[in-house]
Amino acid sequence: MLELRITKPDATLSHQVFRKETYTEQYIHVDSHHHPSQKLGVINTLSRRALKISNKDHIDEEQKHLIQVFMKNGYNCWVYVYILRMCVWRGGAHVSAAAGRSQKHLHRNDC
Repeated sequence: MLELRITKPDATLSHQVFRKETYTEQYIHVDSHHHPSQKLGVINTLSRRALKISNKDHIDEEQKHLIQVFMKNGYNCWVYVYILRMCVWRGGAHVSAAAGRSQKHLHRNDC
């Protein structure tokens, strides 16, 4: 299932991650008894999805949303920032230059 929203503001196409109205923002809680690799895998997957689907106009919005979601699930925001940087580093040609630059703007103030 592809979760993508395409809009056409100002005669150009824009795309971002789409969430249904029933989206609950619930993922594996940090205090659950799941293996740490499973917890980090959720963050990794959602980070990569955000970087690959969202265009440069929406990537910052998506990053801030994911930080808030994972903080609600008990995670320290720096876990997400670390995973995001790893996704950009591993992304190579699949990750846009805008997404790579965008992740540098995450500071302690965003957490």
